Amino acid sequence: MVCALIQTGQVNLPQWLSYIPCRGLYAQSKQRRVRRWLGNSRINIHRLYKPLIQSALSHWQQSTIYLSLDTSLFWDEYCLIWIAVVYRDRALPLAWSVLAHPSASVAFDAYEHLLLIGDNCIDRIHDRLTIT
Repeated sequence: MVCALIQTGQVNLPQWLSYIPCRGLYAQSKQRRVRRWLGNSRINIHRLYKPLIQSALSHWQQSTIYLSLDTSLFWDEYCLIWIAVVYRDRALPLAWSVLAHPSASVAFDAYEHLLLIGDNCIDRIHDRLTIT
């Protein structure tokens, strides 16, 4: 999977399929393999991602960092909550969480831990913070 990510240069799972070796005869075989890999409990995404974000933010030249807190609803069943740094009209995710929740409106306690993770990523790097 990592090789497929590197070769395609995209985080688009359908683009990976031609780079994933699989002896299965059906497309579902590759889908199940990707699903198992993504669901691997030994992979701690935040532990891997945090040093990358901290390195990127350590070279930040602007005096103000803008953070965006956003939600997206999938299949009227799951709510993705994420906090990101906004730079040049792009959002660089700091932390995210998926909840089994039927609405994109969530209570503060559902995303409070994301704010703490985001604060932990940028706490020693910048003094000023503006949340949008």
